[in-house]
Amino acid sequence: MSFSYDARSTEVPQGLEAPVTSVVIVGAGMAGLTVANALTHAGVGCVVVEARSRIGGRTFTADLSGTPVDLGASWIHSPSENPLTALARGLGIDQVPWEAFDRSSAWDPDAGTVLSPSEFQALYERAESVVEELMESRALIGASRDREAIARSSPAMVGLDDQQRHRVASLVRLFVEAESSGRWEDVSMSWFPPNGLDLEGSPMGDVPVGGYRQYVQALADGLDIRTSKEVTAITVEQDGVRVTLRDGTSVSASHAVVTIPLGVLKAGAIAFEPPLPEPRLSAIDRLGFGQFDKVALRFERPFWTDAGINHVIVTPSSSDAPVHGLLGFDSAVQQPILIAFAFGSTHRWVHQELPELVDKALNLIDAVVPGDVPSPTAGLRSDWWRDPFTRGAYTFLAEGSSPEDLELLGQPHAGRVCFAGEATGHARVGFVDGALDTGVREAKRLTGRPVVEIGRLAER
Repeated sequence: MSFSYDARSTEVPQGLEAPVTSVVIVGAGMAGLTVANALTHAGVGCVVVEARSRIGGRTFTADLSGTPVDLGASWIHSPSENPLTALARGLGIDQVPWEAFDRSSAWDPDAGTVLSPSEFQALYERAESVVEELMESRALIGASRDREAIARSSPAMVGLDDQQRHRVASLVRLFVEAESSGRWEDVSMSWFPPNGLDLEGSPMGDVPVGGYRQYVQALADGLDIRTSKEVTAITVEQDGVRVTLRDGTSVSASHAVVTIPLGVLKAGAIAFEPPLPEPRLSAIDRLGFGQFDKVALRFERPFWTDAGINHVIVTPSSSDAPVHGLLGFDSAVQQPILIAFAFGSTHRWVHQELPELVDKALNLIDAVVPGDVPSPTAGLRSDWWRDPFTRGAYTFLAEGSSPEDLELLGQPHAGRVCFAGEATGHARVGFVDGALDTGVREAKRLTGRPVVEIGRLAER
């Protein structure tokens, strides 16, 4: 079954030169697969080249002793309004809720205290109020790096002691850094939240049963995808585009779509001819690209749930958080899996190898969950920060950048090279549905159609 979609606009983007007869797509993440799938539905020949030996990009569903665990994108945020939900229905993918904040305890590592879900909810509501006040008084914050001092002076902090204020401020930091993947000090509060389209509903939402690979496999089935093909150069020629690979071979087409992450663009890993213009290069430099990694551990039983703890959000009362959260994945997959999340200011925690990470995670768990903590039976970790084909997590608006930078990255180059991916549009920057939307946008540009079809090609 296919899904008719216009990416929330019936406008057909312009800016291309020459008829579109064939397309080479760089990158087999959500944006690249969406473009290729939609073009194939429309009868436009295309080939996808992917540097990794696998497809999916920053969606990566790994196997943890028989259970699929997403080490990249996990949630379908605000699922009632998210196009990924409609696509899931069309692809036959089930979803289950995994909203953590409404069933979380809070852990203060400085005080050695675990706060109950009701106590956490009181902190959560205060932190939400602080964020709203900070967003309403962005001029007050400006480029100040002392964000916590400003948050602690918020009217929403009235009636709290210093310990409580610090806990709330640490939760505010978590909100900002989870949304952006960057450190709070680096995030532009003048443009927070960074996405221009805020969907209603659960902030964390659902997870796809079987992981995001369900989407990836369904969209990729029937496409011409060539893995382990690292692109080094993209050249616009008189009659088309030539994409040069690391092995010295090349792929040519009338047009190209580049869907590589912002981190790879920042590194200048692909040479463009003609070169990207200075305004686009400056936008790439100004935008932020944050860090977000996970450690997933499997146990014989969900001892944390047995002890009455579903999820733990770390809210220190005087120092920095060691990690931002420990979330019980057992509520989503019915298997005893616990996931530690480190991003933004806590990301340094994962800059070590898995055995050391497991030891540190067990020490954290031991401090939170009463009783003896068993050893895990298996563990996995992500390392997006050192992946040469990602170089980080997702895009945010850093101090000095603006939504115009994101929109600029989504414009064609030299009339034949298009760009897609979560960093190439302001509406849903940082989200998988943002990558989906930009893929649809470029498919519309290439086909000249206001609406495209995406879905299982085998069922056409």
